[in-house]
Amino acid sequence: MREISTDSGTIFKLSIPMLMSLILEQIIGLTDIIFLGRVSEVSVGAAAIGGIGFYLLTMIAFGYSIASQSLMGEANGAKKASEVGNIFRQSAVFLLIFSLLILLALPFSMRPLFSLLVYSYEVREQAQDYFFWRTIGIVFAMGAILFRGFFMSILRPRVLTYSSIAMVLVNCVLNYILIFGMGPIPAMGIAGAAIASTLAEMAAVLFFFVYVFKYDLHHQFDLFRWSGFDRKLQILLFKLGRWMMLQEAVIMTTWLLFFVWVEHMGERALAVSNIVRSVSNLLFIIVHAFGATCGAIGANLLGENRSGEIDLMMKRGFVLSFCVTIPCCVLIGFYPEPVLALFTDIGELSQASVASIRVMLLGYLLCVPAIHYFSVFGYLGSTRESMIVSIIASVTYMFYALIVSRITTEVAWVWTADSFYYFVLGVLVWYFWKNARWRAQIA
Repeated sequence: MREISTDSGTIFKLSIPMLMSLILEQIIGLTDIIFLGRVSEVSVGAAAIGGIGFYLLTMIAFGYSIASQSLMGEANGAKKASEVGNIFRQSAVFLLIFSLLILLALPFSMRPLFSLLVYSYEVREQAQDYFFWRTIGIVFAMGAILFRGFFMSILRPRVLTYSSIAMVLVNCVLNYILIFGMGPIPAMGIAGAAIASTLAEMAAVLFFFVYVFKYDLHHQFDLFRWSGFDRKLQILLFKLGRWMMLQEAVIMTTWLLFFVWVEHMGERALAVSNIVRSVSNLLFIIVHAFGATCGAIGANLLGENRSGEIDLMMKRGFVLSFCVTIPCCVLIGFYPEPVLALFTDIGELSQASVASIRVMLLGYLLCVPAIHYFSVFGYLGSTRESMIVSIIASVTYMFYALIVSRITTEVAWVWTADSFYYFVLGVLVWYFWKNARWRAQIA
């Protein structure tokens, strides 16, 4: 295998399929909101709380998968194909056990937690429905996370684009049928949106299996040749991944609390915030795509003992990320109405979202540098530092949002919390980046 190039062209070339994959995956969640935005404001808001509750669980697993991807990336850079396969298998065992534990706890914990968090009865009932039907398919969500980490670690992000196309096609068709009903299938509303998303993830996992067998990757990397439980590797993966798991748990819990506090401001404020968060996520994935790509390249550079090239590679990735993201923010800021029309045909809800959209967009001037560099910490093995940065930034964000939501009735002011978060995150990232442990390899 050739040594990987770190020029801007390579970064951009690898980022585009990753970006397309993330956009298509985001469309899964956006499709739910787009269809539910034609149902009611309550459904739009409930999908936010139920969806983030589900993503809280999957993002904990995603934190573990970053550690797994980091090790697979280093093994791939060192030309150790069988080691990549062993890491993949051991990670699959952990994620399967984690999924089964969640399913066992689901019947006993769901209703008490939602009763504690959500004020509105109607929002609470719909959020529970969405959360339940999404969580039923969590095994497939975990499988998709593992496969994505594998394909990124071996620098084949284009596969993610193909899988996401399959997800989107399945999700769009099933959303229409299950939410509004068709023929003998009754209209299921928000539960139908969740079931459609779960079936779409099943389709993605099926696609990954077909691709792996078609191109003989299961033999090349020994993906499914079980050789027993590797206790030493499991401990290493957990030690490396525990910080990222804790980090993702804190981040998603903070997001969940943000929506819980906004829900106490009213159902309209909650619906507005879900639409604004959805628009933000579309922009965020641009930054994340360049950051994740640079992280995958960086992990391979560590495996090739070329850590001295990481700084320049990251600067090139940052410039690309900034040049793509900021013009999009400016365009949406001047013309928000066409974007909002995608999410709802409720005129009052759309108009109420404009101010919050513009406040959110201003935060991206701080978001791009902070998130770009923060995104690669886990891939470069700095999982503990990533956890510290994330928890400090998230806790300060949480208290800021709580205070602002209690002293104002305007939800747009609450959205200044994003800018505050990115500022704190950026300062911490700058400090830890300059003192990263992998710099010891540079000599």
